[in-house]
Amino acid sequence: MLLVLLKLLVAVSGISAFDQNDYSITFERIILQAYTFLSNEYQLFPIRFSVTFCDSLKSNDFGLREIVQPGNFHGCPLKKGIVNIYNWKPDPSKFPPFIPNGKYRLDLQFLHFSEEALFIYAYGTVSRPLGVFAFHQNDYSIVFERVEMYSYNRDYAKYAKVVTFKFNRTQTAYNASFELLKDVGNNVGIIIQAYNFLSNEYRLFPIRFCINFCDALASNEFGLGQIVQQGYFNGCPLKKGSINIYNWKPDPERFPPHLHNGQYRFDLQFLHVSTEMLVLRAYGTVSRPLGRRH
Repeated sequence: MLLVLLKLLVAVSGISAFDQNDYSITFERIILQAYTFLSNEYQLFPIRFSVTFCDSLKSNDFGLREIVQPGNFHGCPLKKGIVNIYNWKPDPSKFPPFIPNGKYRLDLQFLHFSEEALFIYAYGTVSRPLGVFAFHQNDYSIVFERVEMYSYNRDYAKYAKVVTFKFNRTQTAYNASFELLKDVGNNVGIIIQAYNFLSNEYRLFPIRFCINFCDALASNEFGLGQIVQQGYFNGCPLKKGSINIYNWKPDPERFPPHLHNGQYRFDLQFLHVSTEMLVLRAYGTVSRPLGRRH
């Protein structure tokens, strides 16, 4: 299947590599870019990496090694001819860890040196049993500094405010008050974009992802599950009326793993379907014991 697609691509592009009598192909790399489904479209998700096809085959990434057995594919190096692969089933245990729940599209760009050989779209859904958290880490500490209400849509909220205060000597906590002017149900997404403090300003950092607010509440991502207990908030679906949250303390163990040390700003854009409801800005510092940077 792989070489058939390559032949089709070569025929269309006019590349004459397949005119040779005998040669092997080594894909320099496969570039994988993830997109997550939010607001009725697939939006860019901050998972992008490259692998070498033959190395991944050898190490069985994604369960690729199994494609050598079904059909007539004998592995690397890839040679001229027809390749048939049957009944291949990806192995979920060989996928990257800590991917949040949601619907995804993976774009797989196969490169032969610097030339694109083929392009594949792969679609799937990540899910966990209720109560299994999408994020978990224990290798860094976070100093939570403040959260600011940057803006809000007055078609959705009569007022919206967030207050940061010291709950005790070591913990920062937050109070929040909102008055929603309409029911928004479970259809609230959050686009989270990170910025890193460098050269006296916050600069765009390559962490950007989307989550559904109600899903994050149910799975306790960032410790959000605790806001149902603190104040007058009954959880989802979100309905018209006042929401008051008191003494909420984020849970650093429920944050994404592998964040580098540094000062960060996270912009949280709340969307009802595709309409912006409000934007929060959260500030904090990630650190580890001396000698560990990431």
